[in-house]
Amino acid sequence: MYSSIASIDFCPPYILSGSSDSHIRLIDITTGKGWSTSEELDAVSSPHGISTPEADLELVTCVDEEYLSPSVSGVCNTCGHGVVLGASAHGAIPGQAGVLRLKRYSNAHTGLVRSVCMNEEWVVSGSYDSIVKIWNRKTGAFIGDLTGGHTGRVFGIGFDCTKVVSVGEDQVRGHPHLAGARDAHEFL
Repeated sequence: MYSSIASIDFCPPYILSGSSDSHIRLIDITTGKGWSTSEELDAVSSPHGISTPEADLELVTCVDEEYLSPSVSGVCNTCGHGVVLGASAHGAIPGQAGVLRLKRYSNAHTGLVRSVCMNEEWVVSGSYDSIVKIWNRKTGAFIGDLTGGHTGRVFGIGFDCTKVVSVGEDQVRGHPHLAGARDAHEFL
């Protein structure tokens, strides 16, 4: 399926884009490395896996857990994802079968990403799904959704060291408390 770029930000050497496939992508133009909210794109650009802290992982069971069938290679024959047995990720039960995946994949936007912006620490994205999201620029870790959000599509966003401002088809919103935030609780 073809997707088009709907928004872009450039802060050398990084290019950040939002697209019609509901994903954001950040690329270092000097190395070609980066991250995205698309599991498929990350798999192509990082075929040997992505090194990430355990806090950025979640255990997801197979779509049909009854048929979760690890092959000799450690890949589920049903869904094609890597299988983890006895994982220690958040909420995992020792011996439980499932897939460890980055939280950003399950927290990706569900509509066209109309606006993106970044600084040295954060990436902020706004989408036609009516949500403004915060990401860690360096790792791509999902930080959180901003509360008090829009009821319609988000068209534009901007932020500084103290707040995020977003505009949508419903109104302009100000989201305070960006300064010094380390996790979603400090944004919300």
